[in-house]
Amino acid sequence: MIYRAQRRPLRKRNCHHKHASQLHTNRPKTAEASYHSISVTTATTQPRKRHTGQDLLCHCDDGVGYSKFTTTVAGNPDLSFEEICDRLSVGRRCTACLLNAEAAFTEASCGTNFAALPDGPAATTTAPSGRLPPIKRFKRKFYGAVDRVLPELPIRRIEVAPIFAGNNLRTKVCLSNSFSRTIGPKSARFAVRLRCLDASGKPYLEERFSLDVGARRVIDISKGMPKNDECPLTCGSCWIELKPKDQGCNGSSRPHFILEAARAVTALHTQAVNQREPSMVTGRDNPSERQFIAHVNTGNRPVDVMCSVVSLHTPASTLIEATLPTRCSHVAEIPVLNYEGQPVRGPYLLDFSATGTVRRHVLIADTDLGRISADHL
Repeated sequence: MIYRAQRRPLRKRNCHHKHASQLHTNRPKTAEASYHSISVTTATTQPRKRHTGQDLLCHCDDGVGYSKFTTTVAGNPDLSFEEICDRLSVGRRCTACLLNAEAAFTEASCGTNFAALPDGPAATTTAPSGRLPPIKRFKRKFYGAVDRVLPELPIRRIEVAPIFAGNNLRTKVCLSNSFSRTIGPKSARFAVRLRCLDASGKPYLEERFSLDVGARRVIDISKGMPKNDECPLTCGSCWIELKPKDQGCNGSSRPHFILEAARAVTALHTQAVNQREPSMVTGRDNPSERQFIAHVNTGNRPVDVMCSVVSLHTPASTLIEATLPTRCSHVAEIPVLNYEGQPVRGPYLLDFSATGTVRRHVLIADTDLGRISADHL
């Protein structure tokens, strides 16, 4: 869907930013210039749903409803979209709700009711019923004038995906650049640089290519990665740089990584850095199930990562620790706890922490890694 904003989007268009757009932090952003400049979520023609105050906007953790989100926006007119999301922890885990969150932010800021808009590329509205505060009206005019003078700057995006290799296990990365004809606008062409690093941060694969409109590339990024014979699962990282070559939208160019095992396939999109101190509850009732935790250091300095494993039914616990130099990766198996000489079954609490920015994934597999699934935290 494309959400058309009521106000002119300050000449900030799709894959390019103006200088003023980079400096501006407090204006109510339009949903058309959405988070990370993604203008489209999916190729669908289904009508938009009118949300009630009881509906959840963000489903992660305890969840955040539309009512709480819009009330916070209305009560804090000086806060930017990112500041509102940080305050409520909206879109800070799986990021699936960000486009809806920005539409709700714009609606609450400008008085636009996107749920009432028709579908299709011609969906536009007249002037909004609400008026912005004077300071925001002045900022809009000022940044609009600056945007008209300064040249546009392409937005360079860097995505990070984990690489896993093991017994009949390989990782592929998929990049596509399609745009549904029912939506209207076209995606931009992208210059792509793909760089793969092993667990120690040493590069072993690099590719550069152009991702044209309608193109799709699937690359086996685990091929050639050094393996550790002492560990059944080896981890690395894939750094994907995308730079637009012309005007257009991001389209569906968000990369995905695919884990192919002997008897299963799982796929997951790349994501921004994870929270430093998340937690989750996992079950350990299946004796043939194995669980792993993987980290990638995405920062420019060494980072300490920790995972506390605690049984919720017994006093048994353990701690997984590692220090990762810059761009290094680490994977460790989450052990089955023991209490009074017996393996502990039932739910475990996993508490994670990191002293820097990381990408973190939990993997669940069977004994020989023939079946495997992954999720990010």
